[in-house]
Amino acid sequence: MRSATDARNGLNALLADAQEGLNTHVMKGSQIAAHIVPANAAILDDERLMADMIAALAAAAAAAVTASGDWREGHFGPGAENMGRLLTWTWRTDAKLFEKAFSDFHVELQQQSGQAIEFSAVWEGLRPALTLGVEGGEITEMGIALARSRENQA
Repeated sequence: MRSATDARNGLNALLADAQEGLNTHVMKGSQIAAHIVPANAAILDDERLMADMIAALAAAAAAAVTASGDWREGHFGPGAENMGRLLTWTWRTDAKLFEKAFSDFHVELQQQSGQAIEFSAVWEGLRPALTLGVEGGEITEMGIALARSRENQA
């Protein structure tokens, strides 16, 4: 990760890094503002395909979680790890995708379990899977953002 100032001052070096296959996150304040990526980087810019992929991963994760009886006690276990990675990535790249990914998982979990499951129970069940790529303070921010989004939709 580089600050915008460092990226501007070292652009030639960052472009050389990209040619060598390295990705660079450019930060503006505490947020990722841009990415410098290799020319052959896999960039998904088809919104329909992205939505379908998120829905498929959410469905698969919900199936894995409900296959384990532990989910009833709030332990989503290893079945939630891919969902945790997806939520981490969407949190860092696109707030709307983050909200959609969580919502898709919540809906799938309810459908596959045949039970109404509260937002807070889903969030708490997913928290351990988020620690694979996110620190505690950031996880708290994620939960606040989701709760705020839910309030705005109500």
